[in-house]
Amino acid sequence: MYRQETAKRMWVVTRAAAEDWQKSWMGREVWSGANYDGTLLNYVGGQDHARKLYRCPALAPAPLHSGLGSNGWFDYTSFLSLAGARTSAVPISGAYLDIGSSQYVQAQTPVVVEEDPAYWVNHFNIEPGHSNIDRIGTWHVDGGGNCTVPDGSAQHIQPTTLGPSSWEWRVVAPSGQVTNLQHHGTGFGEWNRR
Repeated sequence: MYRQETAKRMWVVTRAAAEDWQKSWMGREVWSGANYDGTLLNYVGGQDHARKLYRCPALAPAPLHSGLGSNGWFDYTSFLSLAGARTSAVPISGAYLDIGSSQYVQAQTPVVVEEDPAYWVNHFNIEPGHSNIDRIGTWHVDGGGNCTVPDGSAQHIQPTTLGPSSWEWRVVAPSGQVTNLQHHGTGFGEWNRR
């Protein structure tokens, strides 16, 4: 359960049950730094490797809340709609709207993305953890961005301007309906019910 403290313009996390932290691939949320309790940590060498795991080496650190560069904690995130999704329910491919050309481009469905720092990951109210609405960052030399796709491999996309956000993807939901990857606010595992 999340509540917003408007005076501080940040998100505060309250936990409803002891197992809630296990729903996050990062574990403890960003305010505690390197997310030492994350469910992936045992597989990547523990807390000493946490910051390296969640940081992109191509993105330079920048002041917190600047909307620029790395926030120093994590640069990778997932679309909130896919948090808790069954692997079998995530479509292998879809298409994203390339804003610069107004054309849809075929691509594999992004599961974990390098997030544009101007869209929450280092925005004025840094998101509280592993997923949000998100826009894929394009800070690499060729103007592209990377994401992990359903088979566990990486995909590099090269949009003409901004990277696609969750609502600029067309994919087939488990119901068979074509939809986007924007979350509907119905909670963990919402994708499985679409």
